[in-house]
Amino acid sequence: MSSNPDHVVSRTDPTDSITVDALFAVLRDRRRREALSLLVEHDSIALADLADELAVAEFDARLPEIPPAAVKRIYVSLYHDHVPRMADAGLVAYSQERDVVALVSEAERLVARLLEFDEPTDGRSTYATEHSASDTPSTGGSDDS
Repeated sequence: MSSNPDHVVSRTDPTDSITVDALFAVLRDRRRREALSLLVEHDSIALADLADELAVAEFDARLPEIPPAAVKRIYVSLYHDHVPRMADAGLVAYSQERDVVALVSEAERLVARLLEFDEPTDGRSTYATEHSASDTPSTGGSDDS
């Protein structure tokens, strides 16, 4: 990339538009990795549906078995923390009026490739494979301050 301060960064090449530091800052958090993985599958998804799917993965349970307050905490963490961080990194776009989050097309291939390194071999979610049934999922606080 050019050191010229007037250089306009191309948004067609994810390696130019998404910095390595920003990408790894986003990927550092397990909930964001799981959200990105779901976005690779769905392209776009309502934020409430994303919270539901993350709750199912994090609790390794069916949605009716998960306390609604836990799902709401996940939704709030997505809305206030995780989605803005992913958007700032250039990975997702969020429509507040539609309450829909979508993977930015130029980032899709890059994210899909990087998430391959995080996939468990037994078909379970990444979160579920690293936590026993007795563990309580995080309330969504970011691991980076």
